[in-house]
Amino acid sequence: MTRSRLSIEYIQQQVAESYGLDVRLLISPRRARKITRPRQVAIWLCAKLLPGRSLPEIGRAFGNRDHTTIMHAIRRIDTLSDHDAAFFETLVIIRDRLTEATGVQPARPVSIVAQARELARIFAKAAYALAEADPELAARTFRHLSASFQPVQQHGGRR
Repeated sequence: MTRSRLSIEYIQQQVAESYGLDVRLLISPRRARKITRPRQVAIWLCAKLLPGRSLPEIGRAFGNRDHTTIMHAIRRIDTLSDHDAAFFETLVIIRDRLTEATGVQPARPVSIVAQARELARIFAKAAYALAEADPELAARTFRHLSASFQPVQQHGGRR
């Protein structure tokens, strides 16, 4: 089996296929949600799987979009994946399909702080998914953790 080369174009093709869209729509100026969400997913995957590509370079591949639009897409997908376990699972499936087909692994955070942040995000997503699926189990599971934290005292007046 020959492996495909991971590129922006390959990511666009695979994301478009996953969402049942023509790849040209990801590059088009259209802003309908059924197009913008897959476009944002493709942009997010490009940023995560191709760390050597600059935001302006990714923007040019997506219809000459400004780097700030690329930054917004990445933040939007991060936020959505933090709050929607099903959406996060969709991202993981697409990402895994891309990495299996190409043999490329996602870039890993280098610093211990970045690794700790990523681990905290993963735990937060799991806790959120558990709370949505079974609130009683979540309450029992996290009761001992929440009991160990004290509310922050609010100080009146200005400092």
